[in-house]
Amino acid sequence: MAHACLYVQNKMNRDADHDSQNKPRQGFAEFVRDSFLQQFGMASVAKSKLLELIHFAHLEYEKGPEQGDVLVCTHRF
Repeated sequence: MAHACLYVQNKMNRDADHDSQNKPRQGFAEFVRDSFLQQFGMASVAKSKLLELIHFAHLEYEKGPEQGDVLVCTHRF
């Protein structure tokens, strides 16, 4: 789950770059999709990995806060 923190940090960095260049910010969903495409190269692999992430996030959500794994980002934003 530490990878989730990296996506948040990378998104914040991208937003800061866009802000400094007076460009509009990219939405988080689009950012994650583009990141997966860049990371995995092939659209079919990226889609499969993204669906896997969504599936496991949904499973954790369904467990509820008492049973689910708690993700704590230790990065200083």
